[in-house]
Amino acid sequence: MLELLGANIATLLVAALVAGVLALIIFKLAREKKRGAASGGSACSGCPYAGSCCACHKKPDRDR
Repeated sequence: MLELLGANIATLLVAALVAGVLALIIFKLAREKKRGAASGGSACSGCPYAGSCCACHKKPDRDR
């Protein structure tokens, strides 16, 4: 078992690094969504479809 780990240590380290980066990205996106921020951290003004997107023209539902 230790021989297998020793022979593949570089591959395991790279896989762990990629998994860690992926976990951080998912955590950041989930946190932004929870805050209500748009993807990329900008609002509709930064979107090329800002004039034609339905999401930008929706009125907030304040009856809830």
